[in-house]
Amino acid sequence: FHDYSTFCSNSTLNFENVSSCHNPAIGSAICSTCRFGQKRAEHVERINELLESHDWQLVTPSPSTSANIVKFLKVDASEVLTIPHGQIHNGRKLRTFQEKPRVAFVGHPVINKGWLRFLNFVDLAMKDFDFYHFGAVNSNEPGVRYFPLVNQFGYLNMARDLLVEHQIDAVFICPTSEETFCFVAYESLAAGCEIICNTKSGNVVDASIGHSILLEVEDVHSVARVKSEVIEARKLDRFVSDFVFTGTIASEYAK
Repeated sequence: FHDYSTFCSNSTLNFENVSSCHNPAIGSAICSTCRFGQKRAEHVERINELLESHDWQLVTPSPSTSANIVKFLKVDASEVLTIPHGQIHNGRKLRTFQEKPRVAFVGHPVINKGWLRFLNFVDLAMKDFDFYHFGAVNSNEPGVRYFPLVNQFGYLNMARDLLVEHQIDAVFICPTSEETFCFVAYESLAAGCEIICNTKSGNVVDASIGHSILLEVEDVHSVARVKSEVIEARKLDRFVSDFVFTGTIASEYAK
């Protein structure tokens, strides 16, 4: 399972492609007012028929995804195997930071990855943080320093190295839907960064336990709290580690 297309024809579970519906029960009021949700029961019934037709091994990349599989499909928890796409190993090099805290957004500047929430935070916190964007597309946003990040075959730690090079304190990851496996979260943790995330971010908040700074609403009070937590985190030793693939789901299971 890569995304949530088995639960709904909208694979990100975003209400009308705008904001997360947070996995409501099939037939709920919110489903009845969404063009995707109105056909959800029929969609899930077809998926269950497919699952019942063969003896499948179900594999997901994270515990939160496995929990959703059991919640919505006719399967037992014992039937679902969780294999993460990657893990963090060998913390070794101590991090350093600039005096003014730095926050980065990593990846494509799109709504479902939390780009608009990031820009809201930038507008509120310009005097408190320096802001960066590492990605393949430059949105030319005022107050955000852009550096290109384009994947290269065999170079798995490019994002990590950019975060370390620019001495980023925290990475902003507030998607509009639950992530099944967030590579950016693991790359950020490997760089010794804190993760600014929301409680409904799925694998993001699960992966960053002990290094998460929760942000539900962007306002002046949350900006002050986030800054305080970022500064407090500096008191702990922060190390650079390696993010290594444990294999794609298919190849890992084939072993």
